[in-house]
Amino acid sequence: MSFTYKIFVINLDASKKRWKRIKKQLDFQKLNYERVSGIDISDHKQQHLWKKYNSKKNRYNYYRTLSKGELGCYFSHINCWKKILDDEIDFGVVLEDDVKLLNNLSEIISILLSKTLPIWDYIKIGETPVKRKTRVVQVLDDYTLVRYVKKPPHGTFAQIISSSGAQKLLDNSKSIFRPVDVDIQYTWENKLIIYGVKPYLVDAIKEQSDINELENRKDYRSRPHIRLLNIITEYFHLLFRS
Repeated sequence: MSFTYKIFVINLDASKKRWKRIKKQLDFQKLNYERVSGIDISDHKQQHLWKKYNSKKNRYNYYRTLSKGELGCYFSHINCWKKILDDEIDFGVVLEDDVKLLNNLSEIISILLSKTLPIWDYIKIGETPVKRKTRVVQVLDDYTLVRYVKKPPHGTFAQIISSSGAQKLLDNSKSIFRPVDVDIQYTWENKLIIYGVKPYLVDAIKEQSDINELENRKDYRSRPHIRLLNIITEYFHLLFRS
């Protein structure tokens, strides 16, 4: 049985230096890839996207309002999920442009194409900082497929998403009120089957995302009582799962 895949790289049109840097790494590994324009929500051409932001749901379900940068990041990833489905591929490797490739991506892609794996929707191939506890599910040559003991790590700089995962993510993003990486962690809502591959193949470069640099996250109102409620809710869901 043959599988199809594509590599998608999110990059703002204005971030030419970052594109040059990630392009050089991908070219060195002789990979085929497709650039996906990052969304700048402050651009007047993107104003229609504000309709998907549910400020009321954010007020009562998340501990702070979202910045324009976080919304732009979310919509950028939505475009990648749509491409996975529109292109009718089995999975997509989705990278942000502020990453360092630690190992050759073709190695893990070959493994996914050749090995019989458990059913999966989403595979993390990077975590910064590395702190989530994991358990080994399957040995994959020089790598191991792992499950996260509690919730998966935050961050969306490097992941592999199956067509089923892309559909679940799109279904879960009809009303946006949390950052994209936080939404993905809520597996009891989105029903994503998430794994990780270790050693990780990608690391985040220690600099702020261009999308999130568009404004200061601290300018947005925080709601500590909602944060506490989120922590309690998360604890009981994770306790029930275990």
